Amino acid sequence: MMTKAFQPNTAVIRSAFAAVLLGVAVLSLSACNTVNGAGKDLSNAGTATGSAVSNTATDVQQKL
Repeated sequence: MMTKAFQPNTAVIRSAFAAVLLGVAVLSLSACNTVNGAGKDLSNAGTATGSAVSNTATDVQQKL
């Protein structure tokens, strides 16, 4: 008596692969938005700090 070899259901495998691929795409796109927002926040913080340093340096120069 011979047994049949296990044959996986290709429709289920394709569906699972598509779901994983979609999940990776969603996470990648959301990460781009997060990194973009973090870059803007750092840029704004750098501008505020740069202005404070520049203003302090100008005040010191005027006092000399």
